[in-house]
Amino acid sequence: MTRSRWCGLRDPIPPPGEDWAATGSHRIQTKTTRPRERRDLKASAAKQLAAEIEWLEGRYLPDWALSRLPEPSPAERDIVERVRGILNDPRLVPVLRMLEKHNSCPRVEPGARTPSKARLLLGPHLRQVLASVQGRGEMRQKLPVLDQPAAEVRKHLQDASAGCKGLAELIRKGPQPHVALAGETSTNEVLKIFPLPTELFEASDGSDRQVVAFTELLDKAAGWFEVLAVRVPRAKENRHTGRGALRMRAAEFLVGVFKRALGRPYHAHVGIIATIVSGIETSADFVKKVERRQGKPKDRVVTR
Repeated sequence: MTRSRWCGLRDPIPPPGEDWAATGSHRIQTKTTRPRERRDLKASAAKQLAAEIEWLEGRYLPDWALSRLPEPSPAERDIVERVRGILNDPRLVPVLRMLEKHNSCPRVEPGARTPSKARLLLGPHLRQVLASVQGRGEMRQKLPVLDQPAAEVRKHLQDASAGCKGLAELIRKGPQPHVALAGETSTNEVLKIFPLPTELFEASDGSDRQVVAFTELLDKAAGWFEVLAVRVPRAKENRHTGRGALRMRAAEFLVGVFKRALGRPYHAHVGIIATIVSGIETSADFVKKVERRQGKPKDRVVTR
């Protein structure tokens, strides 16, 4: 123990790895990282990165499974290379380190007797962010009406619904044809995965074949257009394209991923990822704002 004349008080010896500097009448405690600790931090990030690249290159699959995979399209190859570039960005090191820390801790799943060995990877979620934004752009090229302000998109869908109702009312005044609907399948659940809004009208009575009036089919179509009109994104969200769309999608999607898998949203880490993905500086405050907006009730649709 050493004696100090500073303020006439006895100062303890700084603990190993810490440096105390006196400024005026205050002491500033600064944490210094030991060389061994720095090596450990780099090693943990490198271990997570190695697992990410292994997934990206499909090395976790057996050879027979790899040989049966279809040849990726140019768009898919582009996404893979973009994910590789994001994962190798030095700014991502804190995120990789956080994921490796999570993966290195034993985790017992509900109902399981042994700890889970499943590794949380960032790559699959990055791929989903890039693919969803790319799919949205392709959808707007195929359906130009969707590449308009939200209010105009909503009006188009409402007009389509009204047109179906009007045609059904006209047909009911005279003879009308009937349509045979095939039995219900899981096709509509699969279609929800794709960005293109569509639905397959199937038998609703549990039979393998249901005969319905054509006007009933028009009524179903009218209801479908009405629901789609309500789901049109808000005007501000609908305007995001290019890098802005990537930033928004990364912020809103990855917060949910981290909350489910890690129990916390990790706003700052999501901000780092969104910055790298979009090229637009993204703060933790921006991510929190996006999260709050997602939590608001969506029963009222805001137009432009």
